[in-house]
Amino acid sequence: MRAAVRNGTDPKTVLKPKHDAAALTFKHFAVAYIAHLRATPRHGKPRNEKAVDQWPSTFSKWVYEFKPVGAAVGFGDKRPGEITYGDVKAVLTQRGLAALAETQKRVKQRIGVILEEAAKEEGEPHRYNPAHAFKLEARKASSVKHHASAPPEEIPAIMAELRKSDSTSARLLRWSILTACRSGEARGALWAEIDGEVWEIPGERMKAGERHRVPLCAEALEILETMREKRVRDHPRIFPGERGGLLSDVAVSNVLKRVRPGVTAHGMRASFRQWGAKQRGMSREALELALAHTNPNKVEGAYQYDDLFDLRKDIMKVWGDYCGILPEGDNEVSMYTALA
Repeated sequence: MRAAVRNGTDPKTVLKPKHDAAALTFKHFAVAYIAHLRATPRHGKPRNEKAVDQWPSTFSKWVYEFKPVGAAVGFGDKRPGEITYGDVKAVLTQRGLAALAETQKRVKQRIGVILEEAAKEEGEPHRYNPAHAFKLEARKASSVKHHASAPPEEIPAIMAELRKSDSTSARLLRWSILTACRSGEARGALWAEIDGEVWEIPGERMKAGERHRVPLCAEALEILETMREKRVRDHPRIFPGERGGLLSDVAVSNVLKRVRPGVTAHGMRASFRQWGAKQRGMSREALELALAHTNPNKVEGAYQYDDLFDLRKDIMKVWGDYCGILPEGDNEVSMYTALA
């Protein structure tokens, strides 16, 4: 130990070589595994970048920091084989993390994966995994919070008010309602994604990571033509923000708030789904595909290859006609005439 001090090295390495700074730590294995995720397709398709980005984000926030006992928790600088049940418990029961049930569950799963991979790399595939041994506290099932939506009967009036605005935000909101898409998908829409009367959103911009084709109704095509006339210097975005970047989600929300307070832009998707459920003969599967929802039934999903585009084309046309009906009093057309 004295010789180690004379040579400028830590004397504890003499008695405990496992503390050698050159040894691979949990963080080393985590970084390598995350790089593997980014480079490896899932079921033959590129992985969702946002989902992969959550790994380093949660590890940096909750797991990596490591200091002597009595200070902060974390075991980024520990070798995987040294990580104990107590280490895992200390991380997962941090006050901030313990309050986030879903995040806590995911962090536990991710720690378990890294420890498994490290054990395999170090030739000990059956090594004790403390993350698997730690049991999360059972929580009462909380009720699902839905985005505030407008009753389907109000949609024509909301659309009529939105048409009075000449702003890009109002046009984008109309477009997202007419296509039943998510706000982020609409705000990120590119001219290169338009093919005639079809909007084809690539998988990397979709929540499920799969390509989504959207048939465009007459009013959506009119909005497209208006934005084409307003296009500046071949800008790639259909609905650019003031400085040419991505239009703010807040800007879109504020437009809707002025027209219909208490309702969210995402909630309009629920309005579309409620409307579709009331229509006779409309395919439930086609309505779900129109919303780009994945089939929760894995067996059905394995056999459902068709995106039912022709059926969805008819649905979006009827939806577009319904959205175009003027509110009662502005004309003599019944709100449900388009559905007759």
